This record gives sequence, C-alpha cells and structure tokens, in this order.
Amino acid sequence: MNATRGNGAGLDLSPRRLRPVELGKHKALLGGIIRLANRHAIPDRERALGIPYRLLSEVAVLTPPVVTDILASPQFGAWANDALRCLLTGAPAMNGVPRAIGLGRLALFAATAAVRAGHPFDVTIPLTDGMASFPALGSAYVDAPSTGAARPWEWGRAWLDDTGCHVQSPSATVDIPATLAGAAGNWSPLPRVTVTERGLCLDVVLDHNDPFLDRYGTARSPAGGPDGLRWRSLLAAGWRILAGDHQALASIVAGAIRTVVPLVEPDPQHMASGTEETAFGAIGLSLPPDALAMAQVLVHESHHAVLGAFRDIEPLVRADDERDRERPFLGYAPWRDDPRPAHALLQGIYAHYGMGQFWRREYLEGAASHRERAAIEFGRMRTMTARGASTLAGSGLLTDAGREFLAGIEDEVAQWQGEPLPATTQEHVADLTRQHEVRWRARWLAQT
Repeated sequence: MNATRGNGAGLDLSPRRLRPVELGKHKALLGGIIRLANRHAIPDRERALGIPYRLLSEVAVLTPPVVTDILASPQFGAWANDALRCLLTGAPAMNGVPRAIGLGRLALFAATAAVRAGHPFDVTIPLTDGMASFPALGSAYVDAPSTGAARPWEWGRAWLDDTGCHVQSPSATVDIPATLAGAAGNWSPLPRVTVTERGLCLDVVLDHNDPFLDRYGTARSPAGGPDGLRWRSLLAAGWRILAGDHQALASIVAGAIRTVVPLVEPDPQHMASGTEETAFGAIGLSLPPDALAMAQVLVHESHHAVLGAFRDIEPLVRADDERDRERPFLGYAPWRDDPRPAHALLQGIYAHYGMGQFWRREYLEGAASHRERAAIEFGRMRTMTARGASTLAGSGLLTDAGREFLAGIEDEVAQWQGEPLPATTQEHVADLTRQHEVRWRARWLAQT
C-alpha cells in the first residue's frame, strides 16, 4: 500500500494534492472575515482589516507566488480560524488580546508579503509588548518591556521605502535588515533549517513567537542559542535517515511540514508533539533524544497533518458519529491512556501505520546498531495498529471511503504480522501490550 495514497483504491493523501485544498480553505476564511467585519460595526476594522486586505491584494497582483505562500502557511490558517470564530461569536478578545489587535495581525501578513515582494507600503500594525511578529520571518522588538516603555497592546507603524523596511512604535523605531535572515539590532529572524539529501529537501522554520501557533497544550521553547544548534543538528540528522532510506515517507514529511513549533520538554523520559487541523503545515515538538526519534516523530506528525487535511475533501467518519448518540463511541487506543472517539482513533491508526513502515524498514535494512530498537518498535507499531484498526472497523461509524481506507491499512498490517522477529522481542512487545491494556481497563472500566 502506498503511504501517500492511503490504499490501492485511490484515496490520494499526497501533500501535493492537499496543499491547494488548504490554500482554498484559507482564502475562503479570509473572505468570510472581511464580509463579517464589513457587515458589523467592528471598531478599527479599516486599519485592522480593510487597509491590510487591499495591500495584500496589491501584492497578489504584482507577485502572486508570495501571497499564495503566505495564505497557505500554517501561521495564516491558525490566525484566520481564530479570527473568524471571534467574529462569529462576538468575542471581545482573540488569544487574550483585544479583538482589534488580534484582527490587525492581517496587517503583519500583508507587510510580510510586501517586504518579500519588495513592494513599497506604509501600514498601521499591532504591537504586543512592544514587539511586531512578522509571520514566519522574525520579530522586531521596538520597545523593550523591561524598560517599561511598552504597553501590552498598541498600534505601531511599518513601512518600506527606498531606505529599507522600518517598524515604529510611539517612542522608537527599528530598521529591519534587507537580508531578513540576519540578526541586527532589535531584529531577530526566526531560525530556518534547510537540508537536502538525495534530491529531497526539508525546509522548515522554527517558530516560537507566532501568537496564533501557541495551540499545542504545552509551553513553547525559544529555539535560539545551544538549543537552536541542537534543533538544527537533529532535524538534519533525522532528515538524512528519512531521505536516505525512507523516500516515500520523506516525501510526505517534506510536503506536509513547513513550520516546527519548539515545545518545552515535559520531562526527560517523554517528548511532546502534536498537530492542529487549523494550522496545516505546522507541528509542535519538543527536542527528541536522537536522530531516529526525530525521524519517527516527523513521520508520525506528518501523517496526522495529511489525514486532518484530507477530512476537508472527503469524510472518512460519518457525520452522525459520537456527537448524536446517547452513548457515544469511545474505543480502546493501544497508544493512549484514554478512550478515543472514532475520528481520533482513525488518526492514531494512520500515524502508527506510518511509524510501522518506518521501523519495519529500519529493522530489515537499517544500521546494525539500530536493529534491536527497530525490532521492538516495529513489533509495537504493528500490534497497536492492528488492534486499533480492528476496534474501529467494528464501530459502524466509517463512511464507504473510510472503510476502504482502513481496509487498505489492515491488509498491509496483516502481512506484517507474519514477519519474524526475535523471540525475546516478541515477548517484550507482548508484555508491553498486556501492561497497557491492564492499566487502561483498571482506569476506565471502573468509571463506566
């Protein structure tokens, strides 16, 4: 079964197909935001939305690829989802900031587009704690909060003329270097990691500043200094493993992930990672312990991302699933300590199927030093995926496409079950499986 297609019957989950779908969704969200703001008496709507929208439209006419790239970004998707929800509900704040300031982030998207296109502009922009965060580029620290000069939220100004790009607060001005990628004065660019291996390129930005990417349930971690070097090293090493020996999986990762949001490590024994469907192209991630773990988590989260985006094309779980039942479906997920609804169970199945492909090949063809670890992980992934798929298949909640998709996974995972592993590995995997199920039953059956 081709991992990018989902099954042999033709469910195309390739990022190349899904990116235009997400772009179209983001454009529709922007259109909805502008229409709602125009329909209601939204204070500051002209400087927050009207002027930035017109600037974005100007750049789109002159340099279409720049605006397309920005509108397709996870930074824009996250903001647009939150902005539309705010307008629909009439909430007075967005992400903890006054509504006008939150909506005004569109000005920073428009300014970013104009800067990248070299198009002169002059717009009012929102400042938070004296900082202007340009999406996926970097931050201008116009006023330092430690000096007491900055208010939590205020309006500033950004412009591009023949002297360069500048950002101004009521009390100070910052000049942004022409290269954008170089740190200078109070301008701090976001780290970018670009690695090419065997013709496949991983190109991601490490974004710890975007206010609308703080959505992974764990505190974010700055990616500068020694941690920044560690991020670069592990991403490059993980990518060499994927692009060197797992090219089909690497293609999914390269197409689905363009932003990594660094997260604080929960504890030395665990990693944090996650995706969010409103921010396609971004994953939240704490530093993995080594290159193999980095490669695995990139596979894991990219599978979550593409399946989440595919739901915008075709439903795999019935619309009348657990939401409309007196006793909602909650199934056993061998990788979680809590029961999962049907759509979440399917997400976990697909992610663990992808990791099963990764560890199977590492076991069969990877470095000898990785063989024991890969055997255990492959044994775990094939066992968990098969158990989760069996549970979901019996739920009656899948659409025709969902059943077809799951059947393709089940067919391949069934073939994995017959592949030999060392006896000690099989015993270890069986012990881990039993221990998890006992813990799960003790915790959840007692509550039913």
